[in-house]
Amino acid sequence: MKELFIVISGPIGIGKSTLLKNLAKRLAETNQIGGIITLGQETKRFVDLKTQKTSYFKEEKDKKGIQIGKYFIADRALKFAAKTLETASDYDIVFIDEIGRLEVKKRGLYKSIFKLLKSINKEGKIVIFGVRQEVVHQLSRLFSIHPNKTWFLTKQPSEDFLIKVTEFIIKALMREGGL
Repeated sequence: MKELFIVISGPIGIGKSTLLKNLAKRLAETNQIGGIITLGQETKRFVDLKTQKTSYFKEEKDKKGIQIGKYFIADRALKFAAKTLETASDYDIVFIDEIGRLEVKKRGLYKSIFKLLKSINKEGKIVIFGVRQEVVHQLSRLFSIHPNKTWFLTKQPSEDFLIKVTEFIIKALMREGGL
């Protein structure tokens, strides 16, 4: 199977990461999944989808890191996310959430994502991206990929939408002879 790149995009707070979390839960029942999602509005955290371990963007003792808008992301949290992405190429379906302004500036998780995508291009996997609306058009240039399917969220995703995305991915997994 040729690699499949799926993008879920929309404005901040619309539910991209929650959708990805629910999608990962469904797909994990029958597939090996890995990667990272970013959850929480006020108290942001990275979640490793394989182990369910969490690293919060900031704790009281955190001094070193990156400030982006109202969020501070500690070096410790970035290292956790980078390590999670390093092992994600072992899985059939990989989630990468959330690509935003830091990655466009080639900071944050840019290097880890780039390295992961380079290894995935060789293996042929399904990669599902959560991408901030304001940077979605830069994704192809940034990582030298061409999404096969992009969904732009204009409202909070419904259960029906989750089913639609799940079915799209399952059909792609079952398809013989590539995408």
